[in-house]
Formats: sequence, C-alpha cells, structure tokens
Amino acid sequence: MKINKHVTDVEHILTESDSIVSNTNLKGVITYVNDAFIRISGYSREELIGASHNIVRHPDMPPEAFADLWKSIQSGRPWTGIVKNRCKNGDYYWVLANATPIYENDQLVGYMSVRSKPESEQVKSADAAYRLFREGKAGKLKIKDGKVVKPSILKQLEFSDLTIKSRLVAIIGLLSILLLVIGGIGLLGMSKAKEGLRTVYEDRTLPISQIASIQKLLLTNRLNIIAGLNTPTPEAILKNTAEVEQNIEQITRLWDAYMTTQLTNEEKILADQFAVNRTNFVADGLKPAIAALRTNDITLASKVVADKINSLYPPVEESIQQLMQLQLDVAKQAFGTTQSRHETIRNISIGLIAAGIALVLWLGWVLIRVIIHPLEASIAHFGQIAQGNYNNVIDIERQNEIGKVMEAIKSMQTKLGFDVAETQRVADESLRVKIALDNVSTGVMIADNDGKIIYVNKSVCDLLSKAEQGIRKDLPDFSADQLIGSKIDAFHKNPAHQAQLLGSLTGTYTASMELGGRSMLVTASPVINDQGQRLGSVAEWQDRTAEVAVEKEVSTIVVAAIMGDFSKRFDLRGKEGFLRELGEGLNQLLSTSETGLNEVVRVLGALARGDLTETITNDYQGTFGQLKDSSNTTVERLKDIIHQIKDATGCINTGANEITSGNNDLAHRTEEQATSLEQTAASMEELTSSVQHNTENAKQANQLAIGAAEIAGQGGVVVGQVVATMKDIKGSSQKIEEIISVIDDIAFQTNILAFNAAVQAAHAGMHGQGFAVVASEVRHLAQRAAASAEQIKNLIGDSVEKIDNGSKLADQAGYTMGEILNAIRGVSGMMSEITAASVEQSAGIEQVNLAIIQMDNVTQQNAALVEQAAAAAESLEEQAQNLVATVSGFKIDGGSSRLSTIHVVEDAAMVLPALHTTHHHRHREHKEHLIWDSTRTGGNAIHSLEHIAAAKTQLLAVANGDWEEF
Repeated sequence: MKINKHVTDVEHILTESDSIVSNTNLKGVITYVNDAFIRISGYSREELIGASHNIVRHPDMPPEAFADLWKSIQSGRPWTGIVKNRCKNGDYYWVLANATPIYENDQLVGYMSVRSKPESEQVKSADAAYRLFREGKAGKLKIKDGKVVKPSILKQLEFSDLTIKSRLVAIIGLLSILLLVIGGIGLLGMSKAKEGLRTVYEDRTLPISQIASIQKLLLTNRLNIIAGLNTPTPEAILKNTAEVEQNIEQITRLWDAYMTTQLTNEEKILADQFAVNRTNFVADGLKPAIAALRTNDITLASKVVADKINSLYPPVEESIQQLMQLQLDVAKQAFGTTQSRHETIRNISIGLIAAGIALVLWLGWVLIRVIIHPLEASIAHFGQIAQGNYNNVIDIERQNEIGKVMEAIKSMQTKLGFDVAETQRVADESLRVKIALDNVSTGVMIADNDGKIIYVNKSVCDLLSKAEQGIRKDLPDFSADQLIGSKIDAFHKNPAHQAQLLGSLTGTYTASMELGGRSMLVTASPVINDQGQRLGSVAEWQDRTAEVAVEKEVSTIVVAAIMGDFSKRFDLRGKEGFLRELGEGLNQLLSTSETGLNEVVRVLGALARGDLTETITNDYQGTFGQLKDSSNTTVERLKDIIHQIKDATGCINTGANEITSGNNDLAHRTEEQATSLEQTAASMEELTSSVQHNTENAKQANQLAIGAAEIAGQGGVVVGQVVATMKDIKGSSQKIEEIISVIDDIAFQTNILAFNAAVQAAHAGMHGQGFAVVASEVRHLAQRAAASAEQIKNLIGDSVEKIDNGSKLADQAGYTMGEILNAIRGVSGMMSEITAASVEQSAGIEQVNLAIIQMDNVTQQNAALVEQAAAAAESLEEQAQNLVATVSGFKIDGGSSRLSTIHVVEDAAMVLPALHTTHHHRHREHKEHLIWDSTRTGGNAIHSLEHIAAAKTQLLAVANGDWEEF
C-alpha cells in the first residue's frame, strides 16, 4: 500500500460543476483521466496515465475504506463513499466517489470512478469516522459499501439480505398452509352440512312431502265422496269413486315409502297410530261409501258419510298433523344442531381468516418496505438521471434483487455521467468546429465515402451562387441552393474520373478548374479518423477569376509605387463592380499620395531648415487632409508652444504635485468603498438565493394545495353519490314494506273470508261439510301467510331503520366533505397569495442585487481611473522639469532660423509596457519617463513632435484599455 506522506493543511474545495473522472484496469492502473482530474490533482496527464490510482491517496484515509472499495467492485457491485484525496503539492480535497465496474461483451475489463463535490455534513461525518479507524478506536464500526455502519442483532433479525424470491416463497407457503387449514375446516363443515341436509331432505323433507301428499289425498277423497253425493249422476259417481280408489292406492304407496325412512321412536308410535286410524277410515268409511254410491244408494252413502266418515276422519287428520308437526320439530332440531356447528366453524374460520389477514397485512407491509419503497427510490433515481443529475447518492441497503437493481442503477448513473461528460466535450468541440467552418471566408464542402455532399458552408454557397448562371450552361440542373445531397463529382466533365480520384485520395490534392467561365481553385483532402477509417472527403473552394486578371496589373503598379513612382495608373477599361471600385480607389490613392507627399516633402524640408513659415495650401480629404491640417497646425502650434512652454513649466510643476497628492487620497478612499460594495453584493447574492428558494417552495406548496382541493372535490362527489344511493335504497325498502303490508292485508282478508265460509258451511249442514273442509284449509294457509308476512315485515322494518341510519351518516359525511373542501380551497387561495408575494419579493431583491453589482463595477472602474490619473500626474511632474530645454533649438522670428540642438522624444511605445504593468498599483515604484535625447542633432523636429503626440494618444488608449480590462 502506497502512503503519500507529503501533505499540507490546505484544502481545495470543489465547485458544483466539477466532475472528476478516471478509468483503471483490473489492477488499479490509470488508463484515462479527464481535464478536471488533471486540474484539481495538479499532476500532468503523462504522470497519471500508467500510474497506480493510489498516487492520489491521502494518508488520512483508513485502509478499511479501500479494502471495502475493492471488495465491492471486484464482486461486480458499485461503490459510493466519501474519499479524501491528495494533490501533487500536498494539498487535499474531499470527493463523493462513485466507482463501478466496466464490462465489455459481458467481461469485466476495468473500473470507472466519477467524483463530485460532497456535502459539508458528509465530509464532517466521514472525517470523524475515519479518525476513529486510524486511531484504533472504531470498536464495532465497519465500513460497508462506502458507509460507516455498526452491526446490531436487530439488523440481523430483519433478514435484510433475504431475497424477494425467498420472501415470496415464504409468504406463499404460509398462505397455502393457512388456506389448507381454512379449506379443511370448511370442507369438514360442508361435509357435516351435507350430511345434515341429506338427513333433513331424506328423513324430514321427503316425509313431510309424503305426509302432505297423504293429507291432501285424504282431503281429496272426502271431497270426491261429497261431490258424488252432490252430483249423483252415474258418470260423476263413477269418476269420483274411481279417483277415491286411486287415491287410496297412492296413499298406500306413499305410506310404504314413508315407512322406509329413518323413524324416531316417537315417530314410529305416531305412524302406527295413523296406520290404524287410516285402516278404520278406509275400511269402515270410504269403501262402504263407494259401494253405496256405485249402487246409487244416496241415502246409505249419506248416512255412511255422516256416521262413519265424519267421525273416523278427525283421528286420521289429527294423527297426520302430529306426524307433520313431528317432522317440523325434528327438522328444527337438526337445523339447530347444524346452526351450532356452523357458528363453531364460522368462529374458527373468522379467527383463522383474521389471523391470515393480519399475517397478509404484515407480510404486505414487509413486501412494500422491501419492494415498493426501493422501487420508488429507483424511480426517483431514474428521474434524477433523466434530469441530467449524475451525482445523485444511491444507497444500497440490501443484497436482494432490488439491491441488484440499485447496483445496476448506480453503475448506469456512473457510466452515463462519464458518457455525458465525454459526449458534451466532443459535442462542444464539434460545434466549435462547425461554427468556425460556417463563418470562415474559404468555401468548404464535405462529402461522404459515396461522394454525396453532406455539408457546405456559407462561403461556398455564395461563391457558387454567383457562378450559378454560368455553371448552368454546362450543367442545366445545377442549383446552388440544393448542393447538400448531390454528388461532389457532378462539377467535373468526367464524373467517374473525379469519383475515382476522390476515392483513392490519400493526401491533399489541389487543382484549378474552369467552372461556369470562372477560375476555381479546389483543394481536396481525405477525412480519416483516429482508427484509420476513411469517413469522406473535404474540398476547399476559391474563386480566383478576378485575382488572375488583376494580379499582373496590380503587381506592376505596386512595384512602381515601391520604387517611389506614383505616376502609374490602374486601367479601368472593362472593369466593373469591385474591380472598378478598386481601380478607381487605387488611382485616386496614387494621385493623392503623389500630390500630398510632394506637399509634405516641401513643408518638412522647410521645417528641417528651421523655417516655420511654410504651410500646405492644397485641399485634401481623409488622412491627407488630416496630414495637411496637422502639418499646418503643427507649424502654428510650434510657434505658440515655444513661447508658452517656458512660462507654463512652473505652473505645471506645482499643479502636478497637488494633483498627485489628491489622487493618492482619492484612490485610497475609492478602494475602501469598492471593498464595502463587494461585501454588500455578496450578502445580497445570498439573500437573493434564499428568497428564490422560498419562492420555489411556495410554488410547490401551492401546487400541492390545488391537488388536495381537486382530490377533496372528487371525494365530495363520491360521498354525494353514496348519499343518493342510500336514499334510493331507503325508498326501495319502504316500497317493499308497503308491499308486505298489502300481503298482510290480503292474508287477513283471506282469513276473514275463510271464517265466513266456515260459518256458511255450518249453516248449510250436511251439504256444506265439504266446503267447510276447504274453508278450514284456506284459513290455515292464510294464517301461515300472515305469519310469514309479519316476519318479513319485521326484517324489512329493521333494514329500513338501519338504512335510515346509514343515510344520515352519509349525509353527515357529505356535509363534512363539503367543509373539508371549503377549508382546502381557502388554504389553496392563501398559498396562491403567498406564492405571488414570494415571486414579487424575489424580483425586487434581484433588482436591488443588480443595482449593487452595477455600483460595485462603477466603483472599481473609478478606482482604476484614479490610479491612472495619479500615474499621469507623476509623469507630468517629471516631464515639466525637462521642457525648458526644448525651446532653445527653434527660432520663430522672421529672420533666418538656425536649429542648434533639438531634443527629441524617443518612441513613446517604449514607455507603454511600464504604464500597462503598473497602472493597478497605488504606489508607483516605476514612473513613466519620456526620454529626451540631447545628443541627437540635425534631426527632424516635426518627426519628434509627431512622436510626442503619438505617445499621448497611446497613453490615453492604454488608460481606456485598462478601464475596460478592469
């Protein structure tokens, strides 16, 4: 392990935009670093590439952190942690490191690390923990996946590393066991219920049906005998007696079938009693009556009915009713047993179901915690990645399938961060190249390997547009606006030759060609990438038509002008446009230059002789006009200056001293004001950031309030629908209650009618006995219907009461939801007002911040001007002391003028660098000097004065440049 011992206490803090990227092979040797790595670490690219990655390891980092790092990435998992790195000069910097394996063709080929600026709290926590490890005081602390953790029994009991598959298998197994238990109990209950239903059906329901049928047939036999008495025709008697005999046989069969069922002891006694009573009823009553009817002895038949049938039937009916009631009692007893068993099974099932629901809820909560929460975190991480945030901290808490997904997300984030940085760098470089190509004056055309044009810049479009008409003479379909997509060899008379030439091109090829009557110079080069693959061709176009024609003529004129001969002129015949303007301008330039220079030679010659009476009298424009005015003004000003310099020297010297002192004091005060404004601007920037953050929070809260209002509104609509539904159910229940009341009335009226019928039958005597039997049965049915209607009415009444209570609760819920909706709307309104106020406050503070920044800039500029003024005043003070010596060399009288000694100023450019390098300093250690050469004699005075003027102009330019630079 390499320990870098040369360290300092100087921390280099990363910016938010810094992204340090490096790649290593499987042994940790660096294979790639980005520019940020080089800039921050201080190492050169050559020092880093091929070196071990621990070249930047800081001694404060504990070995446990790097052991955990290698353990994670070598097992194929990404790693995230806070790392302290060392710069080349010993400084240090903290990073949030994201390391991930690099795979190619599913093979591990190396590791990638992307680092960014960590939070200050993360740095403090990591520094304190790492100190414990270095001092051996870590205790049970461990570093796992880049985080300092303390193992605990509770953490181990959470089975956090249990896979989702294992959890699902455990859940399905527990639920299956629970379902088997509940299903077994249910099947047992169903089996018991089936046995009870079979017993009720076979031993009670069928016997009841059989007894009811026997009862009905017995009644029918009585009615048929009475019908034979009432209608004593042979046909009716034969029909009724035959039916009675059939009923007797059917009753016998039903009774035999009934006797085969399982009978209780009490039931056997009642059955035997019924059998005896029926035998007597049939033998002593029905058969004698049938015999009498068939002999048409109505009197005997009536006597048998009155004496035998009417006296023997009640015991039969009573015994059959007792059997019927016994069946109902036994069935009720079986129902009670079944109901008790049902309640037991139901309670057990409810308990198991409740336990199962609790188990499912707990397991569901665990699954939500294990699956949903990590998935939501994954979605959030994907959202951050989608927004371009590749420095998001991804915590991997488990090693299950979700943990693997989080590892993949972390690896993807790290890889995407690197790819995006590289893509942005390449895109920026490509964009710079494209913008440069679009705006260069040389025409550029790029074609792919098939010769198809894929790019042309503005210059080549303009160039070919000018020659488009001439080109169409040879190429009728040519269009300068449709170059992209066409073939580059279409400009050649032999396209196949041109295509072959471009396809085999290995170096730069330059050729001249005639295209549309114009002379074109085309330079073609192949485009080859770093892998040696040919990507296409690039051609540079130049239109040399005018150049070729003008070159010789201009060359002749230029050579003559170089030799001092300005008499040559440009031939304007046949020249148009730019060339004619160029020729006219060139001719005018030659003429003006010739005349003006001759005048200047004359005046300068006079000045050289010390004669200040010569001036330029011709009219000129532009530079020559300025040269004329400057020359004449120079002569006049020289006359005045020579008189005034001596008088002004003392005043200038005194004023310069005062200006220097005042400017120094003003510079000191201006610097203090600039410092205060800088601090105020920094405070306003922090306040602006805080207000903007509050504004964003207010906007988000406003959106949440609006969403809550919408959800509450939807809840109010749903509660309203529930209230309406409860009202409909209540109305339907009331209608059912009304219907039951009608049924009860019908049963009551039926009972009354049956009672009236029985009374009428009693009045009718013997002839009404059959109708009395029917009335008795109808009354019995009416009573049962009334009892059932009463039970249904009670149930409906209870339901109506519960529905009414539910309707009231629903109304109360609707009212409550309305109050909640109003409250949320009020909150939403207040949040909207808060958001608007925050936006206005943010805008106002931004304006104040902008004003302070502008004041800061103006103050800084004023400080620079004060320093420049102080420098100029000091220079002026020294120059004033040397002015006296300048006037002795001039004579301004009308007589002969003799120049004895002329002091000239050296080139003012010699003093400009000193001014430029010292204008930022308040105390001048190097003053600017205008060096006067007292040894030069016989020089040109005008030349020296022009140098003085140029020096002043350049001093002003330097001051202005420094102002802009500051």
